[in-house]
Amino acid sequence: DCLSGGANGVWAGLCDEGAAMGHAGSAVTLLNLIRLGNTKVLEKYNCTEVRKAAIEVTRLTTGKMPHPKQVVYGDRALDLVFGFIGVGKFNLGDFFGEPTVNRITTLASKEMIRDRLVNLFGQRDEFTLDIAAKMKLQMIKDLQESIKDEYMSRYGILMLFTRSGGIPNEDMLSEMEQV
Repeated sequence: DCLSGGANGVWAGLCDEGAAMGHAGSAVTLLNLIRLGNTKVLEKYNCTEVRKAAIEVTRLTTGKMPHPKQVVYGDRALDLVFGFIGVGKFNLGDFFGEPTVNRITTLASKEMIRDRLVNLFGQRDEFTLDIAAKMKLQMIKDLQESIKDEYMSRYGILMLFTRSGGIPNEDMLSEMEQV
């Protein structure tokens, strides 16, 4: 809020585990400035290296990798959660030159669900928007019935596909048996 209101400086550690309480990690702050349209940050900082440094400082400071849900530098920071890309036209994965992954939840669009199936199993005639819409409805039903399944792994999305009326081919059935 302060930066968008005109503040011209911050005191911050590189990552959230850096300095004392009450600070914002500079890796996140810099990316937020870029998302707000500040091009001077791009001229002054190599943000790809800042992200890598934030990951390394977290690992060295805590003995662990950053929390997967840590914005900007957590494992899931680049995941697409909604059927649109990032904030406005800003895509964090493209910015860092890394692939984005469609996170499959009840918030995912049917296009995202179909794309995830194709990315994991290749293009198949049975991966239609119709089956993807049924899969989304099944996830919503699971949520309402307090069924806590995961849908991101190959096995998890394959089970969702089958529970939603999809008919797995021999390759898919073989994969399900291996788990």
